Amino acid sequence: MKRFLVAAFLILTLITAAYFLNQYWIHRYDALIAREAAIYRSREWAAATGMRELERQMTTNAKGFLREPENNIRIGCWYLEKIHEQFQDSPETEPRMIAAYNAGPSRAVEWNRTPENGKPVSGAEFITRIDIPSTRAYVSSIMERYRQIKASKGQVGSSGNP
Repeated sequence: MKRFLVAAFLILTLITAAYFLNQYWIHRYDALIAREAAIYRSREWAAATGMRELERQMTTNAKGFLREPENNIRIGCWYLEKIHEQFQDSPETEPRMIAAYNAGPSRAVEWNRTPENGKPVSGAEFITRIDIPSTRAYVSSIMERYRQIKASKGQVGSSGNP
């Protein structure tokens, strides 16, 4: 099984949040949009990794394929690593990754634009730039949980792999 570079505690935090959000949004229109995005990412993952048989399975039963926790987690990790590559040179990559995971990479790139003074945007400043209130709240919530998990495990700071 491939090992990903994304911090394990960040993945744990996202999985926990996704579980609880899924319980809340289960009958909402937003859940349909999220499911369609997950199906799209899953097909992208299958094509990128050369797993044609899984790509065919997703064509016939994408919802069933994604209900399998191992498939869902593997695809989520792949997608987070893909996002990480895009922001790896930014300080405090986690808020950017979470925002991109939630609202799409193009929006996160826009919020991450370097100001005219050329100084990179801090994680806190990045979060204040998020102009979608639900995404800003999501990123803030995930980052708070992430810091709590890391602190409970003796990790400090916001970046780095445990």
